[in-house]
Amino acid sequence: MVLATLLGAVVLSLVRFVPFLGITLFSIAGLFGLGSVLATKFGTNKPWIRRMLTPPESPTAAPGSPQ
Repeated sequence: MVLATLLGAVVLSLVRFVPFLGITLFSIAGLFGLGSVLATKFGTNKPWIRRMLTPPESPTAAPGSPQ
């Protein structure tokens, strides 16, 4: 895995020097990296939005309090 990471970093570094192609490929690689980080929520499998199974109770009347 380390070899593949180093090889990818070297290839991206060399491609950056090609005038138009380098900027385009480097930007696309960055967007793929950012998308994969966001898709995994920075490495966790927890859902982004927590769903409520029951509706919240009204805060006006607490149980056991006189009305």
